[in-house]
Amino acid sequence: MATTRIITQSLTKRIVNHPCVMFSKFILPTSTCAYHLDKVQSTHNNGLLQSYQYKQIHTNASLKQNKPDASQPEDVSILGKQYPRDNFTTVTPKILSRVGVNLHNQHHHPICLIKEQIRDFFYTAFPNSRGSPLFSIYDNLSPVVTTAQNFDSVLVPQDHITRKKGDNYYINHEMILRAHTSAHQHDLVQSGLDCFLVAGDVYRRDEIDASHYPVFHQMEGVRLFTKHEVSYKICGSFYCIGAKP
Repeated sequence: MATTRIITQSLTKRIVNHPCVMFSKFILPTSTCAYHLDKVQSTHNNGLLQSYQYKQIHTNASLKQNKPDASQPEDVSILGKQYPRDNFTTVTPKILSRVGVNLHNQHHHPICLIKEQIRDFFYTAFPNSRGSPLFSIYDNLSPVVTTAQNFDSVLVPQDHITRKKGDNYYINHEMILRAHTSAHQHDLVQSGLDCFLVAGDVYRRDEIDASHYPVFHQMEGVRLFTKHEVSYKICGSFYCIGAKP
């Protein structure tokens, strides 16, 4: 019993200092962590092997979250719409379960509170000539966009590395879960807007650790200026050519 206690304490110390622990602390539920820990303790008697087995289990768990399931139905169902699968499909049921949660719109949620603080700053700092907010906000746009919206509209080259299947959640070769809120810029500008904020959930196939997760949130602001406005603002500063400070 004494020997077993020493081995367990040694294993615990190794695991606490192991880089994979950050994964379990922030992502995995407590019951899952306990299961893996118990399984590792009962599998080996050598601390080094125990620590290695713990790492393998969590590595496999992280891969399962990003690996498409071949047994899934032919169509992908997202927000009540059906999309056909093809050889580009990389979305998984785990990721699809996060679509529509909209933490940034859940009242009192920390992400929503941060969004509201940023919005209120822009409303206060940039009024229009009538005293109303110059910027409008769009925080309920669908995360399902076309690949043209996600890449082409922001001038991402066809052969750019950010288009890789391994980095994105493709629904099929034409549709994708947005990798950034910039996917909406072109459409909003084309609709006639020249000052706006966009907030929403975005999706990237990141390996899960203490600072990365496949679903996160972005907020961005866009303001368009005429050539006259740009010239006026530049010449009104110390950066105008020929101007003296």
